[in-house]
Amino acid sequence: MKFKISILKIVSFYKLLPSLITLVSLSLGVLSIVYSISFKFEQAAVLIIIATIMDSIDGYTARLLKATSKFGENLDSIADVISFGIAPAILMHIWLSTYTIAQDATVFLLCTILFPSCTAVRLARFNTQSISLEDVETYCTESQYTHDKDVRIRKILFGMGAFFCGIPAPVGAMLLVLPLMLKFSVMKTLQIPAEIILIYQVLISLSLVSTLPTFSLKYMKIPVAYIPIALLGSALYIAYVLTVPWNAIPLLLTIYICSIPFSVIKFEKICKNHTGTREYLREKYCKKQ
Repeated sequence: MKFKISILKIVSFYKLLPSLITLVSLSLGVLSIVYSISFKFEQAAVLIIIATIMDSIDGYTARLLKATSKFGENLDSIADVISFGIAPAILMHIWLSTYTIAQDATVFLLCTILFPSCTAVRLARFNTQSISLEDVETYCTESQYTHDKDVRIRKILFGMGAFFCGIPAPVGAMLLVLPLMLKFSVMKTLQIPAEIILIYQVLISLSLVSTLPTFSLKYMKIPVAYIPIALLGSALYIAYVLTVPWNAIPLLLTIYICSIPFSVIKFEKICKNHTGTREYLREKYCKKQ
């Protein structure tokens, strides 16, 4: 009888830190569901917001510590489905059931199921998006405009993260909960019909799986002359969040919604500027080989 002796692979603790942060985000999503069931809607919304912050930290930490892995990516996707798909959908479903009596329970349930389903599809699509060096080289060598070339540059821009393809899952979760946040803000007296909220939920859900280009902070550049203004504005906004969070966060989400048309215009402009885009891609990818 043969026995195989396996040697345990020792991994440094700091390499596990990004995954631990991801698990914290997942735990916050589960706690949000628990608070929603207990009708503690404000606390449930706060936990989703904190989970959003943790989600941005884990990816940055993984890149900083050079601890990125397939395991971490898959764990992050599972956590995102729970924290940014299931948790906000349950929160809005239970809140709306107390907010008003739904006339059609079937439609009500379908709207609730749609959001986490779209979140899962979006995350699966995001995990399969990658840039092929062949795509980049083919695009850079093509001189004439063709339909394939147009499709290729769009794929490259989404794959490199210059733009998000649709609304990101964490942002989508916060946008879904926006009507509830307004109830805690200065607009608490505003009565939004349940039908309008359900239509809004469907639009947010579909925007997750759409091909709508939205801005990615990773590739946004601020001119040096505007850096002091940007820092001052950020400091003032953080102070605003700490003072009156339920006014500050809906304001930022509203600005984000208003920025989408500008992101579409910017995206189309880059796609049409083939000369400048080719030079950038050659510098970023082709010269590394």
